Amino acid sequence: MPSALRGLALIVCLTSAAASAEAQTLYVDVNSSTCPGDGTINDPFCTIQEGIQAATNGDEVLVAPGTYVENIDFLGQSIVVRSAFGADLTIIQSPGALSAVTFQSGEPSTARLEGFTVTGASGPFGTVGITCDRASPTLRANTVSGNGGGGIRVRQDASPLITGNLIRDNSSLDGGSGIGPGFSRRDPIDRDAVSRAATGR
Repeated sequence: MPSALRGLALIVCLTSAAASAEAQTLYVDVNSSTCPGDGTINDPFCTIQEGIQAATNGDEVLVAPGTYVENIDFLGQSIVVRSAFGADLTIIQSPGALSAVTFQSGEPSTARLEGFTVTGASGPFGTVGITCDRASPTLRANTVSGNGGGGIRVRQDASPLITGNLIRDNSSLDGGSGIGPGFSRRDPIDRDAVSRAATGR
């Protein structure tokens, strides 16, 4: 069993009774030696996107510490993608030209990204760390930093809940922003929880 996930077995056992009978937990560990894996705790997937693609509504994708160099898309699913040990230890790093994380297929508030550092997005058109386009996911306890087009983009009638995140040190050609532009339904930010939205200047 991969060492980073070994301690999670007890947690899963303690919480499984409260979960839906259909829901499952899929495991991801970039440092696994058995890639590509099957998503079990003993044989985890090696990329987050593999976990998302194997998941169905109601599932959780639980991610071990490490740096995941990939772009992920929730594919319209109502799933939770959560780090096992928090944002300081678990990084989603875009290879460059695309957002590190994308919600663009009508994801509801029950689609949740929790506990990651989201970084590295930069491209000729100012790529942001997280894109919410026609979707209303929950973004919780993430650090969004070091992205070349801003931290989070909310557009096309999207209405995410952004709570408990640290958004900082993002930049863009037009001066940069932490979150923008144009919230179309409501201001989605829990302002007491979001800290230091950077200007990029």
